[in-house]
Amino acid sequence: MNLSFLQSLIIVGIVQGFVLAALLLRRNEKQRFYLGILVLSFALDNLQYFAADCEWISEQTLVALFLPYGFLSAPLYLLYNLSISGMPMPNAKTNRWLFLPFFTALAYSFAVKLKELIFPGPGIESIWLYMEMIFEFACIILDFSVLIYLMRLGILKKSIVLRQTRISTWFLMITCTAWAFVTVADYFFDIEYWNIVYINMSVIIYALGHTEMLRKKVTVPNQNLRVIVRKTQSGKSAMLQEFEDFVKTEKRYLDPHLNMERIASDMDISKSHLSRVLNGSGTSFPDYLNKLRVEEAKMYLADRTYENYTITAIGLEAGFASKTTFNGTFKKLTGFTPSGYRQSVFEKMPAIPS
Repeated sequence: MNLSFLQSLIIVGIVQGFVLAALLLRRNEKQRFYLGILVLSFALDNLQYFAADCEWISEQTLVALFLPYGFLSAPLYLLYNLSISGMPMPNAKTNRWLFLPFFTALAYSFAVKLKELIFPGPGIESIWLYMEMIFEFACIILDFSVLIYLMRLGILKKSIVLRQTRISTWFLMITCTAWAFVTVADYFFDIEYWNIVYINMSVIIYALGHTEMLRKKVTVPNQNLRVIVRKTQSGKSAMLQEFEDFVKTEKRYLDPHLNMERIASDMDISKSHLSRVLNGSGTSFPDYLNKLRVEEAKMYLADRTYENYTITAIGLEAGFASKTTFNGTFKKLTGFTPSGYRQSVFEKMPAIPS
């Protein structure tokens, strides 16, 4: 058996992948489970293509044994990053949607195999080539979508915990770009550089696995851990002060769609950690935002410059999503309706000379 240098690197990587996956799956931690399955599926995907490339198995055997492992990479990488960063995890229904591309590709590949079993013929090669090309481009699009989504979530922000995920995400983005070019070159110009892409992808995934193995324990906040915070001169916790500065300085509370997930993501902490910090201060996230929004609305209502603004318009300007929510919250916190408050303030003001 004569293997080229690149082929030798690939087979070493495949063996390493199986060993690394076994070590990761031994640890009873969610993020290591996701990463372990990711490494295992990646090694199996490489193995099936490598076996056909080295002619260890025939093209017909590859079609018979093929499983679309490539569709598992994107959702598993997403779940790993969410779990290690402490961000909210998808619910069961969302998880099913994440893995829908894999099960769709699996069903299609089984349909091709069934067709070959019932109606064998020479057409299987062209069907397989078409299916392989569709799967390849679909995997590229899926991987790009997840990487871009992680960037928008703030995964790439500076954090000691997320350093390995920041580096791997950037390199995966670069590698996926090269993967797209290589796919086009292969299927449309018959130029093959697959081995280079496989090796680059293997280095990134396996390096992430080794880094995870070296990390002794999860350093993101845990629900069962007591929140330990430093005190500032004002007596507030450093995290609470940071939260208030973050929300107030940029007036983030004026966004009616603002939620705790987005704030926690932008602050690079978990939602549960932020919730415990706020609860420890005697307030909740909705109550804190509503107080700021009501104060903003009071400023508009007490200013004759905005006298021609409707109550609904002022509520929207202050960050409330609807007139009903604005009226109810304003009365709860001030004892007045917005229109009643405006009227009482204007009655005490001298009229503007015409």
